Amino acid sequence: MTAAGPLGVKYLVDPSNPPEVSIYLWGTYEPEVVAAMQRVLPRGRTAIDIGANCGVLSVMMSRMVGPHGRVVAIDPSQAACERIQQQVRLNAMENVDIHGVALGQVPDHESFRMGRVGIGLLPQVDAEFTTGPPIDVQVLTVDEIVAKLDGPPVGLIKIDTDGSEIPILHGAEGILRRHRPALVIETYLEGFRRRGLSPAALAAILDEHGYELFVPQIDKPWPWRATPPRVGCFAPTLLSDLADGRVDEVNVIAINRGEDGAQARAALLAT
Repeated sequence: MTAAGPLGVKYLVDPSNPPEVSIYLWGTYEPEVVAAMQRVLPRGRTAIDIGANCGVLSVMMSRMVGPHGRVVAIDPSQAACERIQQQVRLNAMENVDIHGVALGQVPDHESFRMGRVGIGLLPQVDAEFTTGPPIDVQVLTVDEIVAKLDGPPVGLIKIDTDGSEIPILHGAEGILRRHRPALVIETYLEGFRRRGLSPAALAAILDEHGYELFVPQIDKPWPWRATPPRVGCFAPTLLSDLADGRVDEVNVIAINRGEDGAQARAALLAT
């Protein structure tokens, strides 16, 4: 079964995989993330999809960056990586690199298990949501992966890892300093807590690297309407609100405060 998504992208759909079901039912997935990427991801750049799962967003990124850009899709699940490859082949895309590893602050190995929903893997701290035997997974850093690429500068990093965003950003500090990419980050306070982390640590990383924060303004439909939420503009949000735990279970967008972020900032604020 296939379905059409944004930007003319086609998708294989497995009814047991929530992101693909979202595409089938609504023609989109995480519309606030898609809207943010459409506004801030420049053509011809490299986009990094961390926690890529089945590649729903990876193939959208491929369309957005164009033939001279590049997409790096990263997920520790081999099943997810195989699915990404299938979606890439379906769309005849040649600019997507797939890495079946986990990411962290330093290179390492970690034990993961299959999640109870979908095709992703989760670390031991999320054991209550997992099933099956443990799987040993290599852990690399974003800086290490990008250093081996021969591609354009990184324009955007999307991270959705259920709470591991903080160590992943620590492992990307070289890219944050040199390329100053836009960031799309899932904030999930319970995931931070299970990992012994805090939203204040995420706010501190963003502040240290000169980022300001925006949150999507979402018009949620009535529960009985089978339509996705609508996204308007993106509102500035204080890093202190993130640090104090007032930003939870939402995808936030971080843009460099300097001149490098001026165009992306204007695009986010436009109605």
